[in-house]
Amino acid sequence: MAKYTFTAIYSFKYRFQCEHCDQTTEWKNTCFRGQTEYQASVFEGKELRLAAEKQFIDEFLKKKVPALREQVKTGEYNVVYGNLDGCCPNCKKRQSWEKEEDLGWIFGGGAFLGVLALIAWGMFNSGADTGNGKKQLAGLLLGLFGAGGFLFSMFLGILGARRKAAIMSDTENVTVRRKPEFSWPHIEQSI
Repeated sequence: MAKYTFTAIYSFKYRFQCEHCDQTTEWKNTCFRGQTEYQASVFEGKELRLAAEKQFIDEFLKKKVPALREQVKTGEYNVVYGNLDGCCPNCKKRQSWEKEEDLGWIFGGGAFLGVLALIAWGMFNSGADTGNGKKQLAGLLLGLFGAGGFLFSMFLGILGARRKAAIMSDTENVTVRRKPEFSWPHIEQSI
């Protein structure tokens, strides 16, 4: 059996009027993206694979895209592949609708790995005698890995907090909240 990956892309455009300087941006390209895997015999003909790929793309465009459009219209911009860029090219300020990047999972994962490695380092060194250099070296490497993971997660936490603070400071004094404008091509044009 061979595994094939099919990708469907529905491209569309968006622009916005800045909430700070009132300038309207140029149209920017973005897309929805869907992906699936297809398993088939290596002896299966190319025509069958192409038919399966066309069926997946048609289904994505006719069923999934309208649902994604509705989500975007209600303000759920996280379904857009690569997110929407809400930084004004004129004044460089962020818009209130811009999605914040969530670095919490990286911070938590790095802290967890760091603590786990520090515990392992403590277990290695608790029974270490001074005559076994390999055991001490392994404990030292584990400790350095743990400390590095913990420091890296702290760095990402600080970076995320600074980004969130920048977005909050850009958007806290906004009196008019606007949403981006979208240009949706017909689904038939995307096939």
